[in-house]
Amino acid sequence: MVLSKQAEWAAVDSTTLLYSKKFMQDGGKDITILETLGRLPPYPVVVNARLPAKTKQAITDALLNLPHTAQWKKRFAKFGVIKFATNSDVAYDGAAAQVRAAAAEKLNVRYY
Repeated sequence: MVLSKQAEWAAVDSTTLLYSKKFMQDGGKDITILETLGRLPPYPVVVNARLPAKTKQAITDALLNLPHTAQWKKRFAKFGVIKFATNSDVAYDGAAAQVRAAAAEKLNVRYY
């Protein structure tokens, strides 16, 4: 919508933008990024809690190791996926976390 002049600006997830630019006119060179927080923490992979622990671990091990093979590395690269990593609360620290925390703050204006 921005490129077709139907919108002046947009807020877009960086991974989505990276992938989408491949299909945009001129590779999206007309898009100007004014501000970025960089890549945000990963989206978690969620499985059914009733799966046996052994199955969950097998899925985890497969995802953590797939990008190490040339075939899968090439397949994931199309989508901007570099690797999978074990998720933790630390992934949500930093500038992006500060912006999310600030959104919950209230501004109180005093009138005299």
